[in-house]
Amino acid sequence: MLMPNSRTALHLAVIVRLAESEGKKVAEDCLYSTLKSIALMNPSKDSIAYWTAINSALLASHKSVAQLWKTEKIAAVESIAVAKEEALTELASERARILRMSKEQAVLELIRKANLDNRERVIKRVSDTGIMNLGTQ
Repeated sequence: MLMPNSRTALHLAVIVRLAESEGKKVAEDCLYSTLKSIALMNPSKDSIAYWTAINSALLASHKSVAQLWKTEKIAAVESIAVAKEEALTELASERARILRMSKEQAVLELIRKANLDNRERVIKRVSDTGIMNLGTQ
């Protein structure tokens, strides 16, 4: 399942490609009909119904959208696969770096990542500002 912002990017890519292939007016009409479908929805926290309505409205807005949708969907799925692979490679590199640390280096890194030094400074700076005395004198 695509992340919401991936869906939004997919929708925008389809509309931009529609503008390139069919003209700005067609793309604007497509965007308008898609947004109008959202306004007609009943308020709900159901994201599946929301995205289904948007997808249906977009696909119904023009005959060219279905092919553009298919092309952009394939590109989106491919880009997600590439991003996942890059992220997993980065995580493996980070894991290897951590495993090479000495015990002292690992403890210092853990303290840094937990932001303990900054949190301690913030706590030490807390003081009575006298605000509770305002208007009581």
